[in-house]
Amino acid sequence: MAQSYFTDEHFRLLNKWKGTKYDNTNPEQKSAYDKLKQAYNLTKQWAEALQQLNFKNGETKTICRPTDQSGKFKAYNWGRIYPEQEAHKGLAYTVGIDADLGFFVKIDLIDSKVKDSELRRKYEQIRGS
Repeated sequence: MAQSYFTDEHFRLLNKWKGTKYDNTNPEQKSAYDKLKQAYNLTKQWAEALQQLNFKNGETKTICRPTDQSGKFKAYNWGRIYPEQEAHKGLAYTVGIDADLGFFVKIDLIDSKVKDSELRRKYEQIRGS
C-alpha cells in the first residue's frame, strides 16, 4: 500500500540523519533514504495539489532527493509553486517539511543571481529569520 501521509517517522529521520554523509552500503541509511524519498513524493503531491487548486496556469518543481550535492542528508524537503508558467523563477511559493520547523509554507526568493542584490536584502528584511 502506498504511503499517503507524512508520518512522525519522516520528521525523526530528517532529524537523525541531517548533515550525515549518505552511505548506500549502510542498510539503516538506505532505509532512511527510501523513506525520505516517500516524504519528498508527498511534498510533491502537496505542491501539485496547491498549484492546481490556486494557480491553474502555474507549475511546480520538486527535486525528490533526500541528499544535497555533497551527498549529505538534508534537514528538509521542499516543493516550489510558480503561479504562472512564465513567472519569474527567482520567486516562488515553497511548501515542505523541516526537521526543526515541521511543516512550512513560505514565499521564497530562490534565484542565486539575486543573492547579494538589493532585492534579496529587502526580501530578507521583510521575511526576517
